[in-house]
Amino acid sequence: MQPAEAHSPWPKRIMIAGVVAGFIGVVAFTLVAGDLIDYMDPREASEHSAEYDSGANTVLTLEPGCWVVNVEGDDDDYTVKFQGD
Repeated sequence: MQPAEAHSPWPKRIMIAGVVAGFIGVVAFTLVAGDLIDYMDPREASEHSAEYDSGANTVLTLEPGCWVVNVEGDDDDYTVKFQGD
C-alpha cells in the first residue's frame, strides 16, 4: 500500500474563516437592521411639519419624493393641492 498523500490544511482554515465572517456579518446586520429600516423608510425620513398662519404665506413647496399630508385641526377651510412637474 502507498501512504496517503498529505493534504493542505489551508482550504479548511479558509472555510472556517469564511463561516465565522459570515456569522459575524449576519449578527451585525441583525443588530443594525432596525435602524437601517428607519433610516431608509421615507415615511420616517421625510417627517416635517408646517404651521398654518392665515396672515403668512400659505404655499409650501416640497422637493420630489414620498410625502404624506396630515391636516390637524377642526377647521374646514383647508385646501390641499398637489401639482406634478
